[in-house]
Formats: sequence, structure tokens, C-alpha cells
Amino acid sequence: KQNLYDHSLRVPLILRGPGLPKGRKSDALCYLLDVYPTLCELAGAPTPEGLEGRSLVPVVRGEKRQVRDSLFAAYRHVQRMVRDERWKLISYPQAGRLQLFDLRDDPWERRDLSGDPAHAGRLAALQERLRVWQRETGDPLAAKPQPLTR
Repeated sequence: KQNLYDHSLRVPLILRGPGLPKGRKSDALCYLLDVYPTLCELAGAPTPEGLEGRSLVPVVRGEKRQVRDSLFAAYRHVQRMVRDERWKLISYPQAGRLQLFDLRDDPWERRDLSGDPAHAGRLAALQERLRVWQRETGDPLAAKPQPLTR
């Protein structure tokens, strides 16, 4: 699994237990690091300070639709990704290449929209979101120039 397509990244999360709603499905964005604070809250245990994970309990109970509005991922020193509920940008900084996918209309990520002028604004906004995340996390690829267009 050497890429940032959903078939490699996406992991099903199934929670079951006393007091949890049955049959509720959610497409809320989450990281695996969100599992620990979620289980702490469900068990009534204190959540340790300084965790980056966020409890998914508000989503599980139907109080919120999501606890995150975007996700970021990296594969070694060759790929970076940012996605929101609908759109995904994959950056290949060393190759100077970008891919943009509409996950609602193209869940299998087969139609790269990065070269479509109709999506130039979306592409630029996701690139900036990715750059901000890279700077905040000290990503060594943040200093590498990334193209503004395909």
C-alpha cells in the first residue's frame, strides 16, 4: 500500500457496546488516533492531556456530524494528501504532480480533475490547506516547491 488513494488509507471503524446506538452509520472523517480518546470517553475514564486525537462520541451519539473537517496523510518522502468530505488532493512534490478527485462523484478516484480550469479554485484552496498543515507539523517537504497548477 504505497499510495494515498482511499483503498489504501480508509479503514472501517466499528464500535459496539452497551449504550451505543445500533445500526448508525457515519462517513465522519477520523484518524485511528481518535479511537483512544473515544474509548476513554465511552468508558468514563479521563482522557490524558496532550492527545492529538479527538473523541468521536458526539458523532456516535448523533450529536454532531463530524469532529474534523479535513484529514492529512503522508507516504514517505514522495506523497502528501489533504481531503475534506468531498474533495481530495494528492501531491507528488518530487515529480511536480498533483491529483484532484471529487470523492462524491468519483469514489474510486479514477478521474483526475487537477487540469480542469473549472476546479482551479478548489485546487489552490486545497494546496494552501496542505501547505499550512505541512508548516504546522514541520514536514520536511514543506520547503519543496509545489506547483500551483497541474
